[in-house]
Amino acid sequence: MRSRAGGPRTELLLHFPQLLLLLTIAQGVFTAGFGIWTATSVWSFPQFILAVAVMLLSLPSSLQFFWKLSSQQATALTSSELELVENMGGHCTDGQVVQARQRIAQYLVAMTPCRALVSGMYPGYFVSRSELAERRADDRQFWREWNEGTIRTDTLVRYKTDYVVIDAREGDALTAGQAAAVRDGPIPLAPVTLVPFYDNADFVVYWVMRGDESGP
Repeated sequence: MRSRAGGPRTELLLHFPQLLLLLTIAQGVFTAGFGIWTATSVWSFPQFILAVAVMLLSLPSSLQFFWKLSSQQATALTSSELELVENMGGHCTDGQVVQARQRIAQYLVAMTPCRALVSGMYPGYFVSRSELAERRADDRQFWREWNEGTIRTDTLVRYKTDYVVIDAREGDALTAGQAAAVRDGPIPLAPVTLVPFYDNADFVVYWVMRGDESGP
């Protein structure tokens, strides 16, 4: 299945910050209206004043945040990125882990059930600083050795990786040794096997098979 850049999904993503801004304003108006409607029968006058003050104090900061977010330049996904996202979205149904460069990993994490070693999507909220630093170091080491012709199976096993996504735009290539052989078909790298799974103009995806697993 192929998708075109600039389709409805891309347009929705581009205008998502503006939608959040409108929802924030609507929420503030609804809260104020509901408070006024119920104040006479439920709240005492001091409680009503306090509720309105809290709403008024919180609304400007919310508006400022979403206004700043909406003013940032949006990036439209390319056709290759959209094709990859659609394909992986149909196979990462149970939160499978992908080993991918951060540039594309952030889209996979945001738009599919996939998880990633390093994605750039607010990682500080989900892992400790020390673990994040360790993940980033493992990610850099994986790609450095991949481009030197060595596949770090220990990294794939440690993070229970299901897919490896190669981004040609990042200069990643199957250059020599084990990595070069993967292009011609599955290659056993005990305890896993890399199986060619999907490719388009900019990406190549390998499924990480363990033991006698059937296809994804």
